[in-house]
Amino acid sequence: MLVDQFKTASKKNWHLSDQFMNVLAQLSSYDTADHKWAVEIGDYDNDSEKFIIDNSTYRQQVSPEDWPRIMQERALYQVLVQIRPVPFTDFTANEQILANERTTVLKQAARLAYFDFTEKEICDLLTVNRNYLKINRTEFKQWKDWYAKHYVETN
Repeated sequence: MLVDQFKTASKKNWHLSDQFMNVLAQLSSYDTADHKWAVEIGDYDNDSEKFIIDNSTYRQQVSPEDWPRIMQERALYQVLVQIRPVPFTDFTANEQILANERTTVLKQAARLAYFDFTEKEICDLLTVNRNYLKINRTEFKQWKDWYAKHYVETN
């Protein structure tokens, strides 16, 4: 699936290359109401730069109809990892968010996600780049899981 060049990438966020934004746009083109690429590709280990569950094992866990799409999404994500400006966990997607503020922003995002806000709504409310949660998806998912567990325990 090809996506037109992301013509305004350098104007919108000088941290990201046009190539990075093009790959991210290709990944986002897979999103539908039924599935989101950031969820269905599985967890990714940023340190070892590979998926936690390898392709052959993961293929058995998803439906045969979905596997070709998921395989393409996983391949594109690995391209994204190779061309990222810095490791995702150290990346600030917006000039206004400092690296030491990232945890606070992601905790707030996780709390909003728990109450069924969409990622777009969360990014708008927290005034961060629309791709901020996708770029920091592993850490965001960890905070969502943590918040869901602790919110249930306290209520």
